Amino acid sequence: MSLCLPVYPEKPSPVSNCTVFNETSESVELSCDEGHDGGLTQHFVLEVLQSDSAEMRYNASSNTAAFHLGNLTPTGTGFRVLVYSVNGKGRSEPFRIDDLAIRTSEKYAGWSQVHHILE
Repeated sequence: MSLCLPVYPEKPSPVSNCTVFNETSESVELSCDEGHDGGLTQHFVLEVLQSDSAEMRYNASSNTAAFHLGNLTPTGTGFRVLVYSVNGKGRSEPFRIDDLAIRTSEKYAGWSQVHHILE
């Protein structure tokens, strides 16, 4: 005799292992490992904040935990990047990357606009 227990949906688990790659003077790509979806369909949210002021510079959503950030312009300061999973029960804790900047001839560049990959 087997026992069947009900499975209740829950908030998704956080993404992990977020990796920045393909850095150029104008763009960067970010990819994360998806966590457990909590038993529901999930999507992913990216938020880019100015490091020194916490001002929201951009946010984007995607069906995968992969984003392309382009149109980089010099700002003199880094950025904080948050990536989190969202489903019908709520959102996960964010994966956080502090002071992300791209080095271009000994200067750093940041984002004035950000674009993302959809599916």
